[in-house]
Amino acid sequence: MGGNVLSQEEIDKLLKIMESGESGDHSKATTKKNVKKYDFKRPQKFTKEHMKSLSIIHDNFTKYISSYFVSVFGIQVKVEIISTEQITFHEFIFSMPNPTTIISFQMKPLLGNIYLSLESSLSILLLNSLLGSNDRKNIGAFREFSDIDKKILTQVSNEILNIVKGSWEDIISVSPQFINLETNPSTIQSLGPNEPILFVTFKIDIEGNAYFMNICLPYISIEKIGDKLNKDYLVKTNTPEEAEIVKDLIRKELNSVKIELEAVLDRKMINVQDFLSLQTNDIIILNKKFNSPIEIYIEERLVFNGVLGLVGENKGIKILDIYYSEEVMKNGERQSTDGSESTQ
Repeated sequence: MGGNVLSQEEIDKLLKIMESGESGDHSKATTKKNVKKYDFKRPQKFTKEHMKSLSIIHDNFTKYISSYFVSVFGIQVKVEIISTEQITFHEFIFSMPNPTTIISFQMKPLLGNIYLSLESSLSILLLNSLLGSNDRKNIGAFREFSDIDKKILTQVSNEILNIVKGSWEDIISVSPQFINLETNPSTIQSLGPNEPILFVTFKIDIEGNAYFMNICLPYISIEKIGDKLNKDYLVKTNTPEEAEIVKDLIRKELNSVKIELEAVLDRKMINVQDFLSLQTNDIIILNKKFNSPIEIYIEERLVFNGVLGLVGENKGIKILDIYYSEEVMKNGERQSTDGSESTQ
């Protein structure tokens, strides 16, 4: 027992060491190496494996959603992911301007509500296009949605949710179900303010104008299926049956796109006086015979040769051949035989 008692000299020495701060340097350094800071207000719960699998899902989503926008607007649309980050639900709500179109939906077997937001200008652009307007530049200021507007946007939401379902097929079979559509972000209160979410931002390029769409995926939604996302890499080889499903999806989207097809029998140059003098039963003599091939234009580009005919009681056109010339396919504007543009 007596050997465990420190002398006064040893005590004074220990006190000096403690006052100088020399004691414990090595232990502190060791502790600093092993301790990681954890912010309880912004917990990082999505693992690297989660992020890899979810990245594949959202890449699929960009491909499918771009096809949908092409079918709505009838022009080429580019969709890309510009950011993916873990934030809190509070930050998501306060990052959304008012108004913003926010689609709430569930996706069993995932838990809780998931959110998809469209900036107001994109919502109005979709409404205008679906109502028959081709004006994509003068969309005007945000307006309050009417009941008809909300019904149309609900239909758009269901179309987008079908695309979400297809983008998850490689991971797990899900059943998205539309819950609600809001325009005021502050009314969304289904999660705690510090609940971690994955916030994915998509940029939609339409005729040089950028629009934005976001997906808010709470961690609690994927917690139940975390083991399915914990694969090092999600590698999938498409079977012939799966490839056919993808083809059918693409074919369905393409079939809904409207294009202008025009058949030109011949061109005739007349002066204004003759044009103004035309009356019923007047005959215009053309340069071609009635059974000569006619030019068929798609979106004002020369693509086919064909002949006129009848299909039952209806008039029709039979395609004879296709112009394979790259120059014609790229610049197939209507040209006269001498190279100058002519009026039909």
